[in-house]
This record gives sequence, C-alpha cells and structure tokens, in this order.
Amino acid sequence: YRFRGAEVALFDEMREAGIPREGEGPFTFGEEIHLTSNFRSAHRLVRFTNALFERVMADPVRDHDEVSFGAGDPAATNVGEAAAAGADQPTATRLVVFTAPSAKDDDEEEGDGIAASREQAEADWVAAEVAALHRQKPTDTIGILIPRRTQLDLYVAALRSRQVPVRMVEGENLAAKPEVFHLHALFKALARPYDDAAWACALRAPWCRVGEEVLLALKQEAVGGRCWSEAILVSELSEVKRFADAVKPALGDFGREAYHATLLRAWEKLGGPEATAARYDTYGVGNALEYLSLLQACGGLPAEEAIDLIEDRLEKAYTPPDPAAAASPVQLMTIHKAKGLEFDHVFAVYLGYRPGRSGSQEKPPYLLLPLPEANGGRALCVAMERDARWRGRSLGHDLLADLARKREQAEVKRLFYVAVTRARLSLTLTGCGKRDEKTPLTAAAGSPLGLLLSATCAGGEAVPSFAELGFDVRVLAGPEPQKGRPVERRAFPEVAAERLESFPLPYFTRSPSDRLDREEDHAPRPGEDEREAEDDGTAKAIGVVIHRLLETLAVGHPLPRPEGVAMALRAEGVEPRAASGLAPSLLAEARDAWEDHAFSALREGAECSSEWPLESSDGQETVMVGRLDLLIVKPGEVAVVDYKTSRFPADVLPEAFESEMLESYGPQLRAYRRMLERHPAFRGKSVATYLLLTQLPGGRLIRVE
Repeated sequence: YRFRGAEVALFDEMREAGIPREGEGPFTFGEEIHLTSNFRSAHRLVRFTNALFERVMADPVRDHDEVSFGAGDPAATNVGEAAAAGADQPTATRLVVFTAPSAKDDDEEEGDGIAASREQAEADWVAAEVAALHRQKPTDTIGILIPRRTQLDLYVAALRSRQVPVRMVEGENLAAKPEVFHLHALFKALARPYDDAAWACALRAPWCRVGEEVLLALKQEAVGGRCWSEAILVSELSEVKRFADAVKPALGDFGREAYHATLLRAWEKLGGPEATAARYDTYGVGNALEYLSLLQACGGLPAEEAIDLIEDRLEKAYTPPDPAAAASPVQLMTIHKAKGLEFDHVFAVYLGYRPGRSGSQEKPPYLLLPLPEANGGRALCVAMERDARWRGRSLGHDLLADLARKREQAEVKRLFYVAVTRARLSLTLTGCGKRDEKTPLTAAAGSPLGLLLSATCAGGEAVPSFAELGFDVRVLAGPEPQKGRPVERRAFPEVAAERLESFPLPYFTRSPSDRLDREEDHAPRPGEDEREAEDDGTAKAIGVVIHRLLETLAVGHPLPRPEGVAMALRAEGVEPRAASGLAPSLLAEARDAWEDHAFSALREGAECSSEWPLESSDGQETVMVGRLDLLIVKPGEVAVVDYKTSRFPADVLPEAFESEMLESYGPQLRAYRRMLERHPAFRGKSVATYLLLTQLPGGRLIRVE
C-alpha cells in the first residue's frame, strides 16, 4: 500500500535485475511460476473477476505503478464452487447504485445534503440485506468491506439498529463516541475550574441531563467574571445540587491520586455507568472504561499535560471489541485489512467515493516522488508548491501532482481487486452515483464504482458479456434531503433506566503468599544481604527464568540452549552481557535441581502437573487462591513442591540457610497443604509439602512439616 511507503517499481526491478550484492553480481531469479488456480471462489465469481479486471487493468503504465492482470483458472476441487452447488445461494455478483438528482457542485451545501442522504440510504440497504442473509444462513461468514474508515460509524449504526452482531477488526474512533466525549468533559471540568464549556458539557451528560432553562439560570448566576464552576458548586437548584455533591469530593482529591481513580469515583457517584448503559448499551460502558484505561496511562503528569496527552491518544484509539459480537460470523473492516482473508459473502460498499479527496484542506509545501531512470535506477524528484504571493504556477509541482494522482489511481485498482477477490459464494458491490438527462448513470471520476460502470454497464444495465455471467445491476433512488427544515427545540427527556445496585462481594480473596509479597517489597529475601537486595531486578529475572526452565523439564521438554536463556533474561530486563554470562550457570542450576536424587525419587511413577491453580474456601468469608509450582500425585498421597531460587550466600552455613527458608516460607506451604486437604479430588490422601532450593549444594529438597 502506498500509504505505508510501498513502491511497485521496487518489485519490478527486483524481478528483472535481481537483488544487488556487495562484491559480486546481483542475485537473480530463475523461472517464474504463476499460481493461477483459484481454490477459493465459485467458478462464476472467478469468471466475473477475470472479465472485469481484464478491462480495469488493461494497458498498464509502469511509471504510474500500474500492474498487468493475470487471469485465474477455477480449480477443479474449488471449495467455493462445491458450496455454491449445495443449498440455495444468493445471486453471485450484483451491483446496486444509489442515485439522486446531480448537484452542481459536491462542495455546495445542497450537494453535501444529497450525498449524505444517498450514503445513508446505501448503509441502510446494506444493513437490511446483511440482516436477512444472516438470518437465512447464520453460519455463513459475511464480510462488509469499506475503502475508508470515515464511513465506519454509519455502517455500525445501521447494522446495530437491525440487531446484527458485527465484529470489527479495528473499532470506531474512540474520540467520536458521545459517551467518551461526556466523560472527557467531566475530566476537563475537574482539571479546569475556569473551563465554562467543560462544566456545561458535564451538566448535559446522560448522568445529569439538565435542561436549557437550568443552563440559562446558571449563566445568569455566573456574572461579574464569576466562573460557572463557582455558580454550580453553590447552586441550590435540585438538578445541579446532585451534580455538585458528587463533584466536590473529587475536586478535593484531584491531583492527590491517579486521575482515572478520581474520575471513576465521581462518575460512579453520578450514576454514570447506569445512565451510559441505558442510553448507549453496555457497548457504551465498555467505551467509557477504555477511556479510563487510556487516562490511567497519563498518571504522574500535570493536569494540562495529561489533557493534551489523552486527547492525542484518543485520536488514535479505537473502540474495544463488543463482547456480544465476539463469535459473530459478520465482520466489518476496511478493504486494506481484508487482504489475505476470505468470506462466504462479501459486501464491498461505498465504492463511489472520490479517491485522493480527504477532509484536510492543508496542502504540503512540496511533493517528493521516486522516478525511474533510463539506466534502471531510481531518482527522487522534489517540486515546491507555488508561492501564494504570486499567481504563477509551478510546472514541476503540477507534473508531480499529476503523477501522484495516477499512482493513487493505480492503487485504487489494486484495492478494488482485493475487495472483489475475497468472496467465496456471492459478491455485492454498492456505491453512490448520479443520474441525469444526458448521462444515465455516472460515478465520481477514478472511483471503483466509476471503473466498474465503465467496464460492465451501458445505459444503467449490464452489457451482454457481463449479463451472460449473471451480473445483476440495480439502480435505487435515494431519498431527497429536506430543505429549510426548522430547528426543533426540545428538552432532553429523562431516561428511565433500571438502576444497577452495587453490593460488596460476600467473601475476601487471599493468597498464601500475600504476607511474603508484602514483606519482600520492603526487605531482602532470606539469604540475601543488602547489596544483593539492591540488585533485586536481576534476582527476580533469575527466579523467573529458573522457574520457566523447571516448568519446561516438568512437561517433558528438553532445556533450551544458553542463547535462548540469555534472550529470556534480556526480556526480563537483564543487561545483555550479564545475561550471556548468567545463562550457562542457570541452565546447570536448573538441571542439577531437577536431577536431585531425592527430588527424582519423589517424582518417580507419579503424575506431575506444573503451575497447578488451586482455590479453596474456609466456609466463611475467605477464599484462598494460589498456584503450585509442581503438584505430584501418587496413589494415596499428594506432594507439593515450591521452587525457591534465593541465592545461597557464601558466608552462611547450609543449615542456617535452610532454617531461614523454612521460617520464611513454611507458613505458605502449610497453607497449601490445608487447601489441598479440603480439595474434593484429594480427600483421604496424605499431603506432603516441600521446598526445592535450587542453588543449595547437596540435598536441595526440604520437607516442610
């Protein structure tokens, strides 16, 4: 794709001249093998694709990055054809064009209104067709492919209005969601007491929804340079007082704790989750929580910097997946993301868009394009945009701009090819066109729909060669936009939402290692002096890697090479040279510990489970959870082995080291024993617990009584 910097000419040069190599001739390729058999699509789709792109990609111009089209052959064992020959299937290929009386200029207000009505009609029709097809064939995969993300919200709304569960490879723009806008306004209000617009927006959010009369009353109170926040916090209006009571504690905590924690507490106190769920469904609550996650990453910054950072991240963030659609066979994505995928039924939509046209009115000050040279090389050509102070034109800039448009057109053709070739059973192509007295049916110049109409249609109908392939063309008139519609003034109605009451869990969750975790955060582990404790990062990395090595041996796999262990240490933050030096000794330590005589005898003839999760309740209000390094099960007995990788100090006797370890970790192992004794799978069996001290010389396995 050109937007990622790809250049077709590079592939052509590599194929023809080979790959340059220093000190010797280029590496050249042998015979080309053309893969022409199509195992994906039904035969009629393959024939349609061949006929279409033999016209669309005819007479390629190399300087324009155009490529020649190679026709495919339907494979004899074609999966799509076998499915198409079975149950009743929809029309294999069809084109639906939505029209309205042409406007003089698409940039005029009337033209924009007509275009919007046609695009809405197109989205509604596609959503209805997808809903009907999904009901008829609930297991068939359906791909809805759009060329640009700008239309994503339109199709998502149309599909959801028909209760079609839709998966999105990349969701909608998070900043464009109203529930996120409202929550961000509340954050800005907390950060900026002087931001009148933010405070007004926070009052109009779904969890407050004050009317215009209340806003007018507040405006009248905020006189003499007084901020809205001051008027809101002392207001006696019942609708505003509830908001103020929730916001006042948050203002006191703001900046003293993480921003997301303060905002979440204020949002919950205002009834934000319930109001958001009532108005935007649980999907909207998920979007609000995604915003809070982004805000959490902005902690530690001054408020103004946090606002700038969260707004920058919002522009690049997408809504999280909808859990209700996780298993849906209906997917919505851009054509770019569909490359390499396939679907039983494809809806390639919004094909009437105008390539190269974007919402930005900014023009780059110069153009830079690679151009092929006569000797086979490539040169970078640059041309400055004309100076706005004089009316002359820049010939170089005009030539490069024309070349860029033609290369963009070549990419449109390739993108169109990707969309058409994703289908296995049926293909539906839709777009917005124009129809007038002189020209029966037209589309934007250079658009995929324009290419399609010029290749397949005449007078609004399929030409005979494509009609014989079963290509069906329909032209639907879009609704006329209303003109001069008066602005409707209305008060926002109260949303009747079922209140979701929160309640505390009837139990507490604890882990046998909780106390140890707290102590190790503030003191050296047993067997470590102060100097060793300072290098806690390396010690933790060693512990993680040795645990993984022992887990590898427990599942019957061989140990990795030292290079692999060094890579794992580097991934845990150890400096590369130190990691390479530590790797051989850690491998030897894990191997010696695993082959310890007493440990080997304990495992002999037993069933071993590594990283075994354990949960147990005391029957009252505490649930204990843990994860066992190794569980050994034999007839009539069970053993738990906990790996300990604490470094053995040279100036400490082994007996003293063992005593320290038993004193520190004995309570944890005894808790594991009680949990296993209550486990229904091990009732009636004796339970033994052990520490495996990986660095201790001699006997490494110590029983915990």
